[in-house]
Amino acid sequence: MSYNPEIGRQITYFEEPDTIFMELDGQVTREEGREINRRHAEFGYGREHVFFLLNLAKLDKIDPEVRREAAQVLSHVNLRGMVGYQCPLKGRVMAKLIFTALSLFTQTECPPLLFFDGEEEARAWIRKRRRELTALRPAAPARESESLVGA
Repeated sequence: MSYNPEIGRQITYFEEPDTIFMELDGQVTREEGREINRRHAEFGYGREHVFFLLNLAKLDKIDPEVRREAAQVLSHVNLRGMVGYQCPLKGRVMAKLIFTALSLFTQTECPPLLFFDGEEEARAWIRKRRRELTALRPAAPARESESLVGA
């Protein structure tokens, strides 16, 4: 899963352990959007949870078909939050449109969609949310060899 992060004018890549980074610039064409969506489906496949970190400062427009496909992709990954930074009103509206479509596809409540002024604040929220999710995870049952210790 090693890619050049650039797709036309757009950038997306996966950051271990669970974050998909995306920076959109200008108009996202149908071709760019389809490749972005394909990569996001691959990045998120089989993962316990995924976060999106978005820089939409330069976003102008996303092809409507691409927005619909993005919502479908998001409905198939274990999305636990989407965080944008440097997002003007236009970028926030685009993200909310995708989340609205996501809720229609999944018929469930969407994970958090938040916007911060800077990247560090956005990354801090992801770290905090990751810790919360880890704390909620049930402990793995003891293996038989571990349960015999002290018997």
